[in-house]
Amino acid sequence: MRFNNPFEETPDETWREIDVTEEVLSTYSQDLQDAIKKFNYSKEDRGTLPAEIVTEDCKYRLIDDTHSFTCDSPICQAVFQYHQRNDAGAFAAIIATGIPIFTTRPGDLYGTPREAGFGHERCIACVSKVIPENFRVSDNCSFNSNSVKTSPFTTDKNL
Repeated sequence: MRFNNPFEETPDETWREIDVTEEVLSTYSQDLQDAIKKFNYSKEDRGTLPAEIVTEDCKYRLIDDTHSFTCDSPICQAVFQYHQRNDAGAFAAIIATGIPIFTTRPGDLYGTPREAGFGHERCIACVSKVIPENFRVSDNCSFNSNSVKTSPFTTDKNL
């Protein structure tokens, strides 16, 4: 499978080991729907989704507008690459650009790639796995987490 990753921003290549089946696609879709419901997220209101997540190693900030980023978890990358190969970019253009996503990139996210800098991304479904059900957002809200780990074959259980 062709994959353009010139600066190796995707942490590893484990996504290539995932066989994207109908079950994987269904689980991925359900995880996204569950996370959006959990945070009461909509395009108009981020609901209880925090503006940033601070870990021991880095700070993730929410990209709350249309974007061109993809989640770096292996399952999310595998699904993205599956769709890229099979639908001529429709998923990337119509769906992926609207999935709420967090990034560690330090610069201007709406500028050039050089201005954004390098970092890693996690989608709302992966973030949902580490934020407790009873978490409530407040102004300038941050969520503190103690790990940034990736589970190879499921959406991240540990962020």
